[in-house]
Amino acid sequence: MRKFSIIFLLMALALMLTACGGNDTPTGNSQSQAQNDSNQVATSAPEPHETPEQDNDNAGTSEEVPDEYYTFGDNVILWDTFDVTLGLQASFSVIELADHLIDARHFSELNGEHVVMIPISITNISDSSAGIFGPYSYIVTLPEYGRENVMRTHTLAALFGAENGIGWLGDPSSIDPDETVDRYIHLLYTSDGNYIIEMPYGVHFLFPVTKP
Repeated sequence: MRKFSIIFLLMALALMLTACGGNDTPTGNSQSQAQNDSNQVATSAPEPHETPEQDNDNAGTSEEVPDEYYTFGDNVILWDTFDVTLGLQASFSVIELADHLIDARHFSELNGEHVVMIPISITNISDSSAGIFGPYSYIVTLPEYGRENVMRTHTLAALFGAENGIGWLGDPSSIDPDETVDRYIHLLYTSDGNYIIEMPYGVHFLFPVTKP
């Protein structure tokens, strides 16, 4: 009788261990949830960079930058209209008015100035023609200078030609649906630092620039 009791206890223990081990296998619902979580991460829209908070000891010692911004190498969808890709790095040029087919008398103060050139690719993803970077539709801030006259930014675009600058893209019919244009943002070089462009609806581009 004692042997039967021992055998019965061993069988019951084996059944309990089998039941506990079965709980380690994910159910169909948990597998489906894990797949949904993975898909959600994979399809998330790109987020702007965030400026780290400064401690009290360092507050005010660096240039003021926006809380969130896009920078070199980023891709962003603007206003469900434009797919914008920012170039990986800036290049530089020098304004020599003799090289430009314009009336140099109107731009004499710019002769010999250095210019920061930031590549940008813009695709119109809407169903109708649209423009971007129109006059007074954005604000430029230059390091050690402050807020720039946007019309001077447009002047720089004019100096480097319609096929190169953003200054000719402000007209509402500038970019057709599905059309992609590759241009440069031309900014007057004032010093090394953060070059900031504020677009409508709180969108900011920030480009840390160091001249070689």
